[in-house]
Parts: sequence; C-alpha cells; structure tokens
Amino acid sequence: MTSAFARRYILTVRSVNQSGTAITGFKISIPGATPLSGTTPCLFSLQSGKAYSMTAETSFNGCIFTSWGSGNTLNPRSITIH
Repeated sequence: MTSAFARRYILTVRSVNQSGTAITGFKISIPGATPLSGTTPCLFSLQSGKAYSMTAETSFNGCIFTSWGSGNTLNPRSITIH
C-alpha cells in the first residue's frame, strides 16, 4: 500500500548583503509551492521529489541579487527537495 499524500518540507529563504547582514523584503517566487511568493525572510511548503523553479527579484532597495547561499548564480534556479 502506498500513501496518496506526498511528504512536504518547509523551505526557509533569507537574504543577506555582502557583509552577511540580513536584508528583509526581497521578493521570492516559487510557482507550485505554498505560498506562491513571499518576501524575505519567508517560508514555503514544498512537496518531496517535485522540481520547482525559484526566482528572486533582481534588485530591491538598492541591493542587487548576485547568488543563492550555495553560490549558484542562476535566477531562476531549479530546486528539488528529497
């Protein structure tokens, strides 16, 4: 017997400047997630094994998006939670 419900995980997205100081208010979008978008810091509920495309706004309040915490510079970037 298999469950009809896929496991879900919470993804926390934060934004920081080059010095590591938190920046609040960067818009993040993940179509198919719950919610679909939010402003940092924000939480998303994602289904295990499903691929998502995550996008950060390119600039906010004088700050420019350069990379994700992993060093990945793609925007949008693909993510899958396992």
